[in-house]
Amino acid sequence: MNDELIPLVKVATYWRLRLRNVVPETGKPLEENDSNFLPSGSEQWLQAEKRFYECIDNIIQFLNSPRALTSLPLEILLPLCALVRIVLDNRHPSGNECVIPESPYYRAKDNPTWQQLDRLWHTLKDDIGRKLDPKIKNWISAPWIKGKISAKHKQELEQEDINQAQFQVWRYLGLSFKGQPTPRGRDSVFNPHYRQQSGQCTVKGWLGTRLYHALEGVAIRKAQEQRLTANPRINPNDADQTIDPLDNIKSKPSQAWWEQIREAVEGPCAEELQQIQPRSKALRHINAQLVILNLLPPESVPWEEMAEQWGCDDTTIRRFYNDKCCPWLQKHFSAEDLLSED
Repeated sequence: MNDELIPLVKVATYWRLRLRNVVPETGKPLEENDSNFLPSGSEQWLQAEKRFYECIDNIIQFLNSPRALTSLPLEILLPLCALVRIVLDNRHPSGNECVIPESPYYRAKDNPTWQQLDRLWHTLKDDIGRKLDPKIKNWISAPWIKGKISAKHKQELEQEDINQAQFQVWRYLGLSFKGQPTPRGRDSVFNPHYRQQSGQCTVKGWLGTRLYHALEGVAIRKAQEQRLTANPRINPNDADQTIDPLDNIKSKPSQAWWEQIREAVEGPCAEELQQIQPRSKALRHINAQLVILNLLPPESVPWEEMAEQWGCDDTTIRRFYNDKCCPWLQKHFSAEDLLSED
């Protein structure tokens, strides 16, 4: 029976990504001038929307049938769980906007099908959790990962560090179960189409990257704390260092300083920061707002992960941050302002 369900999940995932104007095979966003870009509301976009919901209807029909599901691979369980939750929440596959009640795709909570799907979603989520928990504990404790990170960042990882990284991975998975993006706007749903030839289309390959970066993030923060204690200012000309213009803050404000920065970067300063871009036309999909948000705690994204996501060298992003983002932060924020009780 799974032979019927698996292709439906893959096709629905494909059209979900196409509606988000993301290339399923690479995970990279499409530029508006690309021939494959689907403008919202266009005929091609509406056709993609129709195909997505046709797949969803077929999935629901399959799940509502008396046929028993045999054990599904995690590579299908994860996107299936996300698709079911998106439907239950009446969120459009292209983003987080809700489908209006007048839409033919709206599904009311008092509908028996909705209630049955809701029970199924909790079953799927619990099943995935049981299957992944021992795997994550085993993978994240792999000696080669700890050894590589310790050698790279000169930090010995303790069990407390591993637990912290594991918590971050589960928080990421929680978003994936619900089909929701990360706080940085990145898609957290496993994509069965992504880099199939490189092995990244397996859950182990997909999660392995998250596990490594979660541990690396913990090591980087430990190194930064030690470095800032010894030297509260870092040479802005050093492109290989992460520069925090607010690193001389010693005490804790009533509201975390990164929350105050995020409010400004996502709110009144968003448009200004989006206009600050690298000089290269090939990198115009990068801007100061994206870089700053990716670097803010508590889920700071490593340079290497940003570089992979945006298709460039990590040194390029570091220099852009040093040259463009840091001056903006220094101009708009000061330690005194962020420590104010007002």
